[in-house]
Amino acid sequence: MIDFIPLQHYYDIYINLVFFIVICILLHTYTLTGYEEKVFALNRSLSIFILVFLIIFIGFRPISGLYFVDMSTYASSFELYKSGMPLFTEGDIGFDLFMFYLAKLGSIDLFFVLCAVLYILPLYIASKIWFPKYHLFAFIMLLASFSFYTYGVNGMRNGIATSLFILGISLSEKRVLMIVVLLIAMSIHQSMKLPVLAFILTYFIDDSKKYFLFWVFSIFLSIAIGPTLVSLFSQLGLGGEKLSGYLATKPSAEDFKSVGFRYDFLIYGAIPVYAGYYFIIKKKYSDVLYKRILHTYLICNAMWIMVNTANFSNRFAYLSWFLMGIVICYPYLKQIFWKKQFYKIGIITLLYFSFTYLMSYVYYG
Repeated sequence: MIDFIPLQHYYDIYINLVFFIVICILLHTYTLTGYEEKVFALNRSLSIFILVFLIIFIGFRPISGLYFVDMSTYASSFELYKSGMPLFTEGDIGFDLFMFYLAKLGSIDLFFVLCAVLYILPLYIASKIWFPKYHLFAFIMLLASFSFYTYGVNGMRNGIATSLFILGISLSEKRVLMIVVLLIAMSIHQSMKLPVLAFILTYFIDDSKKYFLFWVFSIFLSIAIGPTLVSLFSQLGLGGEKLSGYLATKPSAEDFKSVGFRYDFLIYGAIPVYAGYYFIIKKKYSDVLYKRILHTYLICNAMWIMVNTANFSNRFAYLSWFLMGIVICYPYLKQIFWKKQFYKIGIITLLYFSFTYLMSYVYYG
């Protein structure tokens, strides 16, 4: 367990480490063209370093309910299982079985380390599958996302499930394995029902324009009948029982920095929408899997827009936000679109991370 880092500085170390890596990537892309052996060597070595460091840094963090919120709840449940409590589940049977049997075999430290492995390793593997020579850039886009840290140290079940979802869709050429991984993701956290159902829908409806129109229409629906939609979605339970419970409670200005229609988060969520529109509509990019990922994002983000005035709607938003990095970077890591594209990859990475950094030190700071 890492007990020499003051807990109040834990997030600062993470966010500034990522900032340093992003700056290194920017300098790297500025000085090279993208085809040198140096690029591939850095891609291999730095991505492995980041993977190992983050697993240790997140996995061996001290148990704290103050700085890592739900971590103490997980620890209490683990210790109850270790003392002999029978298996208890509220629907996330995969995660509950994982905790139950690990409590019989291992320690609480091992449990949190394995949670970190299950959260971070699938993102690394998926990045390598999609972009063998440039997986570092996709991996860092995922790590630089606004909610990455939060779902590694707090909403761990949700984080693990979303990472397994990304791993699952990266295995789309191995259909049976993809289905197995997606089923495991849903068993880890019920909320994965929404992105899984959305991903399945993309196999039947291929027209990107329909998904873009649905996303735009969701904004008008939310403004016009938002409270009605919140009530409907909470009853349907698409995001799982716990998320439905959050939607059913009334938001309070005492509990949240902002309440009401979240135009700031709408703008944030619109960034990959614009990226997808640019690549698919303007540049005529035709990768089948990318279109399915984009369409999944549009469905899930539209569903959040309809309920974005609800309590804890940020947890609903994460059901689309976890795909943002891939939606943005996938095309330009697969195909050439611009002059000096390698340098522009560094610029895009910096701009994308800048939102996370500014939210940390300006908005929430």
